[in-house]
Amino acid sequence: MSMASSCVVPHLKILRRVGFIGLQPPRPNAPGASPRARRLHNFYCWFTLVGTSFHVLQHLICAYQGRHDVAGLSRTLYEMFSFCTCVSKQVAIRVHQRRVDLLLAALDDPLYNQPGERFARMMRETAKGAKMIMRTFYSCGVCTVTLWLTFPVVHRLKGNYVEFPFWTFVDYTEPKMFALVALHSAYMTALLSMGNTTTDVFIGSLLYQCTTQLRILRINFESLTERARKLSEELNESYETTLRKLLVECIQHFQKIADMTEEILAVFGEAILVLFGVGAWMMCTAAYTLISVSNLAYCSCLRNALMIDDFARSRHHAKLFSTAREGKYF
Repeated sequence: MSMASSCVVPHLKILRRVGFIGLQPPRPNAPGASPRARRLHNFYCWFTLVGTSFHVLQHLICAYQGRHDVAGLSRTLYEMFSFCTCVSKQVAIRVHQRRVDLLLAALDDPLYNQPGERFARMMRETAKGAKMIMRTFYSCGVCTVTLWLTFPVVHRLKGNYVEFPFWTFVDYTEPKMFALVALHSAYMTALLSMGNTTTDVFIGSLLYQCTTQLRILRINFESLTERARKLSEELNESYETTLRKLLVECIQHFQKIADMTEEILAVFGEAILVLFGVGAWMMCTAAYTLISVSNLAYCSCLRNALMIDDFARSRHHAKLFSTAREGKYF
């Protein structure tokens, strides 16, 4: 594992566990998974895609059946739109699995893992930040699955009728059928809350690594003449020849960064477009749902949103201050 690829290692563990990204293929310095294991896991990935797609269909049928109940419809549509974004990302990865593998292999390139303690420290900070955000999203996903499974069970134990926001062909008024439907809902929610959000953080971590590589490239450009002078003395070469080699290396580094950002956009651009397009409808359904909650719950939602926003802003400002103090302008 290279320093640059360490920023996405925890994300890949989760995404492969939930069947969003295939196993690592063989590479020159990495054996990867066996062909049989990759075939089985590839089948598992397609199984999860079929499962989430079928769950979207379940919500669509439920929305049509309850089209005259606005409250129930908003709840059903909110979940359905969430699963639509999940399916779009799964399809993007399934269709472009080979390109995703090449993106991950590009992180092991020597230009992305240049020697030097300063560069190693920058990449360790990048990996640490990406892992922290991933753990935050993953913890929220675990809490979501726990709550979405707990509430129906608690209502059921109290003797209340529980109606799931999706269509099913079984009668879950019986305890056994209710348990099966609840587990099905929990599994689908786990795929959504863990796989979908981790995919978002995975894309962000790749772009974060590109930003770090641009900072490394800026440092190399700033020290270009000094490095050329020292290296020419060590290799007993002319200064112009050494300077030209280092300049070509910097240009190649920049080209690799540009190619990676373009490839990220080509692979995940349509899925991100679906996310933003569907996000507006999700906000509308969420706003309608918030109208019916108590004032205490509404104020708690606002407080949590403000706390998350303040935390993100404080980290962003601290990073900008640290960058300005060290003179890291790019």
